[in-house]
Amino acid sequence: RNTIDWSYDLLGPTERAALNRLSVFAGSYDLGAAEAVLADSALDPADVADMLSDLADKSLVLVEQDASGGSCYRLLDTIRQYAQERLEDSGDAPAVRRRHAHHYVERAEAAGPRLRSRDQIGCAEELARDTDNFRAALDWALETASPDHALRMVAALAVNGVSVGYAAMDWAEEATRIPGATTHHQFPAVAAWAAWGAVNRLDFEHAAANVASAEAAEDALGTRDPAVCQGAATLALYQGELDLAQHHAQEWVSRARATGDPYDLANALTLAAAVQGSDRATGVSHLEEAIHVARDAGIASALCYALMTLAAVLGSEDDERVVVLLDEALDAARQAGNRQVISIGAVLLGWIAMRRADWRRAVRAAIDGA
Repeated sequence: RNTIDWSYDLLGPTERAALNRLSVFAGSYDLGAAEAVLADSALDPADVADMLSDLADKSLVLVEQDASGGSCYRLLDTIRQYAQERLEDSGDAPAVRRRHAHHYVERAEAAGPRLRSRDQIGCAEELARDTDNFRAALDWALETASPDHALRMVAALAVNGVSVGYAAMDWAEEATRIPGATTHHQFPAVAAWAAWGAVNRLDFEHAAANVASAEAAEDALGTRDPAVCQGAATLALYQGELDLAQHHAQEWVSRARATGDPYDLANALTLAAAVQGSDRATGVSHLEEAIHVARDAGIASALCYALMTLAAVLGSEDDERVVVLLDEALDAARQAGNRQVISIGAVLLGWIAMRRADWRRAVRAAIDGA
């Protein structure tokens, strides 16, 4: 503590204010984020890079390389804790935390379309570094009762099959509980994402409550967001209500076709195929279209689900085709970092290899799926 006090006392007023403000970041951050939080009447955005360099020279800020080779910054935990205390003492904490939250909401919204496009893999890798800061922004929104910040951020990040989407799944229900959230235009989509998360946890009671609140809000707002159908369809499927699942899945397909969004359409068709029951031909047709749409748009997360589902539907009737489908599914899943598809796909390949007495491939599949 004495050493940090000594270093801090050597800083000028602008340097102290900058270090204090950097303490709002959770984990690492890039130059753009630092500019959004630090710049004010005393520090021009163009001077933020030099400020970070000066603080790094004084061993108060660490400079690292991110996955793309660019620079990112962070504070050691001891420095961050000290600077947080000084920020609170200064009275600037509320304004700085708001600035931080606003930046990460805007970052999520800018990334949202990329997460649903052929840029998905690169974008998801970039956002992985920001997960802790997204969480910090959500915490601020919860503490200050700002449904606008929370719902806009979670809605943008609610994407199947990528790590930041799974993180947003955990945040969705918290965001929907903020007072005033139900009248926000993003509430139905976020409540539906919360429902999907609850289904994955097999918490059907919370899933049903979220589905009901999403549908009620959509009726009140007069909106027709494709994402709202996902939670309802999967809940009905898991509860064995096949007719209801088919209804919601088909509604998802119809809404996705109307918007022309390939991410939604590929995922909707895959789910529609999964709920077809004995109508195998329709299921296969849906999946072949889903694969075509996802391949065309270059959306790895949607492609791996569609390929794996078609492989499962075909079963043992065409091992050669199933192996080709699973190999492509595993390649797409590895790109997206989807461990669930990798594990399931490896198990299916292992079963095929054992039926063929191809023990070398069976062992390799077991290792891949572990």
